[in-house]
Amino acid sequence: MDAKQATAEETLADIRATLKRWDDAKERFGDALKAAAHRIADAMRDQVGPEAPAGPPTGVTAHGFLTPPDSWADPVCITYCDSIARPNMSAQLPAHEYNDTPEVLAAKVRVLADLMRRAQHTVVYTGAGISTAAGIKDYASKAGGRSKAMPKTALKGDPFNAGEAINAQPTFTHQCITAGYEAGYIHEWVQQNHDGLAGKSGFPQEALNPIHGEWHDPSNPVVPMSGRLRSDLVRRLRQTCEECDLVVAMGTSLSGVAADTVASSVAYRAKAEAEAAEPRAALTATSAPKALGAVIINLQQTRLDASASLRIFADLDSAMRALAAELKLEVPRAEGKRSEVAKGRQPSSACDTWTELPYDPETGQRLQRSNAEETGRALTLRLNLGSAVKLAHGNPPLASEGLKGVVGGKTHDGHYMIDWEDGRRTMLGRWFMQAAQRGGLERLPVVNVA
Repeated sequence: MDAKQATAEETLADIRATLKRWDDAKERFGDALKAAAHRIADAMRDQVGPEAPAGPPTGVTAHGFLTPPDSWADPVCITYCDSIARPNMSAQLPAHEYNDTPEVLAAKVRVLADLMRRAQHTVVYTGAGISTAAGIKDYASKAGGRSKAMPKTALKGDPFNAGEAINAQPTFTHQCITAGYEAGYIHEWVQQNHDGLAGKSGFPQEALNPIHGEWHDPSNPVVPMSGRLRSDLVRRLRQTCEECDLVVAMGTSLSGVAADTVASSVAYRAKAEAEAAEPRAALTATSAPKALGAVIINLQQTRLDASASLRIFADLDSAMRALAAELKLEVPRAEGKRSEVAKGRQPSSACDTWTELPYDPETGQRLQRSNAEETGRALTLRLNLGSAVKLAHGNPPLASEGLKGVVGGKTHDGHYMIDWEDGRRTMLGRWFMQAAQRGGLERLPVVNVA
């Protein structure tokens, strides 16, 4: 008996040692994978394209490379400002603001609508300019009160301290993008902004890539210029670059950040294909290139203007109203009042308990819904006042997996406030939980502490 017991203990010890080696190997592999993803993100800077425009927009830089330069009048300067728009970035362009004439804008929007009807995978890529009409300041407008882009009364706050801007409401442009998604014209949204206005407009979180972080996701805090992007979002961005055939870039200076590759890659691909087939082919030609390219909508010039298939100079809400009319989109009339209630089962407003979520209760990883129901592993997530939670994943060192916190109530529009043990308070947008009900998220931002 003693001999048999000794043998059994030795066997168990061997098994434990083997399992530990396996766990150590998995941890090393995971660390190596994360490090590789971060190296990709660090090295992922936009390609070197044509030189930035020299002088006012005209010809190709005014309209796009596939449009005959003499067919439309050049845009008109509406705000003169020779200060550099983004002085710390690669594109050293002045902050002048331009508008297309009403006739040219109408013609360009018709072309844009045609492109969106033909595209198989349209991506919207937006920067700070999309939210100025909501009262949130941008980075590239330097003309102060003379600027046609900047809000007349700006909300207080900055990327790392949202302040009163946390309560900003979506603009017509945000709502129009969501309506375009619902109608099947838009398939994905790569968002540089942190303000949560995409989620507030009803755009599904699973189709959004908040590449630079966002105020309403504690697992993806705002990333400083010297920081690292979240590795899974970088992998998704690279996949988007390969799959998209049309990118509509709005309100972004395209100044050379890593995420700009989503616009530049398809722009360069379309231009190369068009030049190889038939130089200066018409945008409406039946023998369209595989890549339809990039459409840039902005008041200011960008370094990629000469590579754009179509270049529109206009404020975003005006351009999007015209586009909504062309595509017959149903956009809510009351701006900033779009319902945030998605389709599906809603929790009790009293207890904020979200039930039958197909996610692992410990890791927050998505499960097959049928397996979750059969095995009884469907998650109930409690987000009522005082509930203990922890980060299911994150972007260290900004936010590390396992960090614990307590739900501290809700904002006036129903989003959860979480106080973390490191002293920070962050928000969790209600739309994350609505997406979780659909099983749309790959991983939950938070889970309850057992």
